[in-house]
Amino acid sequence: MRHHTNLDFKITFPLFLALALFSCQQIDKDEKNLQTPSGYPYHFLKKANNNDVVTVKPGDFIVYHETCLKNDTLWYATEKNGRPRETVYPGLDKVGNPIPPPYEAISLMSPGDCLVVYQSLREVENLPDYLKQEDELAFYISLISNVPEVAYQAQLKEAAANDSIVKINTASFLKDYQAQKSTMPLMTTSSGLQYLIKEEGAGKQVEEGNTVTVQYSGFTMDGTSFDSSYKRNKAFSFKIGSGQVIDGWDESIRLLKEGSKAIVVIPPNLAYGEKGYGRLIPPNAALVFYIHLIKVE
Repeated sequence: MRHHTNLDFKITFPLFLALALFSCQQIDKDEKNLQTPSGYPYHFLKKANNNDVVTVKPGDFIVYHETCLKNDTLWYATEKNGRPRETVYPGLDKVGNPIPPPYEAISLMSPGDCLVVYQSLREVENLPDYLKQEDELAFYISLISNVPEVAYQAQLKEAAANDSIVKINTASFLKDYQAQKSTMPLMTTSSGLQYLIKEEGAGKQVEEGNTVTVQYSGFTMDGTSFDSSYKRNKAFSFKIGSGQVIDGWDESIRLLKEGSKAIVVIPPNLAYGEKGYGRLIPPNAALVFYIHLIKVE
């Protein structure tokens, strides 16, 4: 099945509103009337280079923003919440038929490229309730980065190794802590939070309002791991004092300098308190975190 190419997308106020949420607004007027292999019309809004180098291959880890208009009205925009899509790029033979336009568009892109690809639903069957065959969609794609499969697998291997090292170090700490035999004295704050600096960073001290980026692993006092950014191979960022994290995190990270590695013991009243958190964290649980403060902004 071929897809209609005679789409007439008029520039309306909702379209301008959507583009205001989209980072690439520089239109390359020479890139018109192009079609993907499946027949989706598209054109580039911005190209990072003029060599037509395509770097995205199946198995690559990609990060991209996506804004979608349905009948010239904003439907969704990842940039609205500041969270790009992050995924392993599949082969086009693994994403169903018809191939979703964003996947096929990304196969034509390199990091830094932005394009818009259009889809008419007139010949698409078995649509979900929120779509109709008379609908027309426009997908605005901004490819932020991609890591080739070999490099990505190497990153995963390194992340797994780091996660294992952190677990071993934390287990050793907990053994000493519970036996009260720690050779490195813990510091205790007025709130009851305890911390041990494993490595002192050389960067700036964290202050109110800073955005920080950390790698971390979280454990209950019996050594059970309930969360790990190392395992996910994805650092975590948040703003100090914004209420995005538990109180114990806000307090403990304020004690660190950029580059520091520390183990913190957070009492229940600074963690999840009497309610706990689902099946992972029981009520009135003290928590242990291994934290590496990577960046302070």
